[in-house]
Amino acid sequence: MSDYLRALDPFPLQGEKSTRLAPFYAALRQGKLITTFCAQCDRRHWPPRVVCPVCLSDNLDWVGLPRCGRIHAFTIQETGVPPGFPRPLIFAVVDINGLRIFTRLVDADPTSVRRGLEVELHPSLVAPDPQGEDRYLHTFAVIREERHD
Repeated sequence: MSDYLRALDPFPLQGEKSTRLAPFYAALRQGKLITTFCAQCDRRHWPPRVVCPVCLSDNLDWVGLPRCGRIHAFTIQETGVPPGFPRPLIFAVVDINGLRIFTRLVDADPTSVRRGLEVELHPSLVAPDPQGEDRYLHTFAVIREERHD
């Protein structure tokens, strides 16, 4: 039965034995945001990759990203929210130095979310993996609300 439950697990396995993207998840555990940089064609990628989608090189390095960005676009899901998730869910595309990061906003008032609001990385602890290790997802929280007088 546990194999069946793992098949329903919506969160990625994050350990070094499970994914080549383990450094990304290790950084999240430390409250940092990183991504891959292709040394062959000099490009950063989001989401992090194991092969460059531009030149197909696997000569990728990990580079740090700022913890803060701005909301480029957002949507609010009020119905059909899966069990265990808060209602409503707020999804956003966050611009961080030209990279567009699809994410979920946490601890946000849906009536005050606007384009251009500054947000900060706020990794969310999710269900542990099958071995009981903590897992995190990249989520963001609004850090400054702009006033519209």
